[in-house]
Amino acid sequence: MALPREESSFQVNDIIPKAAQPDTVNPQTLWFHIPADRSWTAGLKDGQESQAARVVDTVRRKDLAGFANDHGEVHLQHKFMRNTAPQFLDIRNRLEDSGVLNVDHSYSAGSHSMGYSLLPPYSVSRLAAYHDESLRRRIQRANAKLAHPLQNVHLWLREWLRRLSFDMTEAPAANRPDHGGSRATTKAADVAGEVPQQTQRAVQVL
Repeated sequence: MALPREESSFQVNDIIPKAAQPDTVNPQTLWFHIPADRSWTAGLKDGQESQAARVVDTVRRKDLAGFANDHGEVHLQHKFMRNTAPQFLDIRNRLEDSGVLNVDHSYSAGSHSMGYSLLPPYSVSRLAAYHDESLRRRIQRANAKLAHPLQNVHLWLREWLRRLSFDMTEAPAANRPDHGGSRATTKAADVAGEVPQQTQRAVQVL
């Protein structure tokens, strides 16, 4: 049974300590809310702890942010979680089997994902530092996509931009006032001639 919100297991150590604030912390360090009970990793395989920490941290942070439903569960989008933790499904099953994670396997496509909650005593958390560069980069890329989602026109434009090439030897000379810019030897004009007019208009808008 889910705990009432006023009886949440929030602890003082859930607050990021001063040493971990962005102005002093090593930007390469990942800070995750993980269960204070250190036995939470017992069911994991070697090498899975940092990704598992990412999973339980996401559950914990969404719960603290008030995104839990009436059953105390938060919904996690599988695609997003797999983008940051490729072993998400195996980790989820292991955490569920070991009694760390409660999983509501019911979902509705286009409506809501599966529900997750941390079970006692693992619902009491502490803050821990992880140094996993591969995981950090995956999280960074996933967050960037959420903040600046690319539309189809952006993907189309990016593909055309990849076809451009520049002659860096001639480019500085082409920019001289006495040169008139006539010797620039890029393929930009050729590419622009091939780009559909609709896409060219999109470039102007952007």
